[in-house]
Amino acid sequence: MTMAFVMINTLSDQTEPVLEKVKEIKLVKEAHMLDGDYNLIAVIKTETEADFLLTLGHIRKVKGISSIIFLETMK
Repeated sequence: MTMAFVMINTLSDQTEPVLEKVKEIKLVKEAHMLDGDYNLIAVIKTETEADFLLTLGHIRKVKGISSIIFLETMK
C-alpha cells in the first residue's frame, strides 16, 4: 500500500472549490483546509504505485491549484 500526505496551495479565493474537487477524487481518503504555509492537505491511500501516480496526476489537474508537495510514507 502507498500512502501520502499532499500539501496543496491554491490560487486566492479558490481554497474551498479546490477542497471540494479534491475530495471527489477516488483514492483521496481525506482532505482538509489548513492554517499555515499550505491551504489544504489531502491523504492518499492506494494499493499500487501506479494508482498513486494516477491519483497525484488527478490532483495536479484540479483548476485553482498553484502548487503541491507530497510526503510519501515509508513502507
